[in-house]
Amino acid sequence: MSLRAKLLAWLLAVPTSSMDAGIDESRAERTERLSVLASAIVRHSGGDLQRAAGLAVYVRLESDLSRRVADCDCPPGTCDSGKARGYTQTHRRKAWGSERWDSLCGHDSEAVDAQLSSVAWAFRGRGLRSAYAYLGGDPSHATAEWTRKRAEMADALQRRLARSIEVVP
Repeated sequence: MSLRAKLLAWLLAVPTSSMDAGIDESRAERTERLSVLASAIVRHSGGDLQRAAGLAVYVRLESDLSRRVADCDCPPGTCDSGKARGYTQTHRRKAWGSERWDSLCGHDSEAVDAQLSSVAWAFRGRGLRSAYAYLGGDPSHATAEWTRKRAEMADALQRRLARSIEVVP
């Protein structure tokens, strides 16, 4: 089974977010939406299992894989009171114009790529706890309990992904 297929199976096992109550999304539509996300995770991880697991856990915990969150249609009181966008819950950077900021909304391939490109850098060349701390806004949090829990979750997913992965040349 490919890394993409393993990630998709893991993503599909996550229950539908309560934030998506009232959305008429069929099983096939949810599978397609999360397939786009799984493909983007593989691309942005470069096929590295630790980075793939780190990114998958990050988007799962930040957005609950909610379609509404991905589309920037967050329920009141969520998405850092409207200051964060997409599966990655990315905050606007000063250098970003409206076009870049708006590109983070959606669950199509282009939007999901924009979302993941805004956080994938944190998983290159550092451990999971440090990556989560950087994305949480304070590198000193690498020793915090919440980064430990996320890293443990990602480590468990990495072990699961490592089983039965096809290596495609």
